[in-house]
Formats: sequence, C-alpha cells, structure tokens
Amino acid sequence: MISGALPAALSCVALGLALAFAAPGVRRLALVALALSAAATSLLAPAAVSPEALLILTCLAVLLSSAIGLIARTAHIGVVGPLAAFTGAVMGLGAMPAQSFVGVLLACLIAAPSAWVARRRERVVLRIAASWLLTVALLVAATPLVTTPGYTPDHME
Repeated sequence: MISGALPAALSCVALGLALAFAAPGVRRLALVALALSAAATSLLAPAAVSPEALLILTCLAVLLSSAIGLIARTAHIGVVGPLAAFTGAVMGLGAMPAQSFVGVLLACLIAAPSAWVARRRERVVLRIAASWLLTVALLVAATPLVTTPGYTPDHME
C-alpha cells in the first residue's frame, strides 16, 4: 500500500521547511534529535506497523511541521526538538535504517537552502511550500475516510 520511503521523505521535507525558521544551533540540535530517534526506533521498534497507523502518524508529523512553517517567525528548541524526535520516530517505524539515514540527509538538504531563503526575508516561498505539504497531508489523511462506490465491494459479488 504505502512504502516506508515515501512517508519518511514527506515528513523530512516538512521538517526541513520548519527548521528554516530556527537558529543554527537549534537546527543542529533538532537534526541530531531526528537522527537519534529515527535510528533508535528503526532498530528497537517492531517492524510490523500497520500501513494505516503509519499513514496517520506521517500525516500528523507533516501537519505539525507545516503548521510551524506557516505560522512561526522563529522556531524554538522547545517546539522543534520534540517535533524532530516525533518525526524521527515516525520515520523509524516505517522505514529501514538506511532509508531513515537518507531521510535525515534529506531534512539537512532542505533545511540549509530554506534557512538561506528565510534569512533573505523571502519567507513567502517557504510558506507556499509548507501550505502545499499541509494540503497534501490533509488530502491523504482524509482519503480513507471518504467512501466511494468504486472502492467498496458490490453486493452482487
């Protein structure tokens, strides 16, 4: 249904956008929290996580990260640190350890140019990207709730 690499990538992109509004020291601490929680969860947590639970947790991580990217002027460690640890835990649940490492690298690669854009006061670009991710996460989370005739078994079968 959903592979572990896609949720890891989406949550890390959203976290990277949220880290653009953090100070450099806070950004480094959040990335360390992301890496440690992803590694610990992928090594210690059971591998059998239902795809539906993974989908809900990933959507929650993307929603929280995107909300920070939309409304924050500055991101503090008290907000970004637990969010990075939660994102890492979600990433570790759904991905292999190598995929978690790639997700951490992706968050680093998104956070660095995003921070440069935020320093240049071109924050509207980051807010547009965060709102797009927020919309995608809401659509993905709402899709299982909507029943359509094409997806339900017919009474004649």
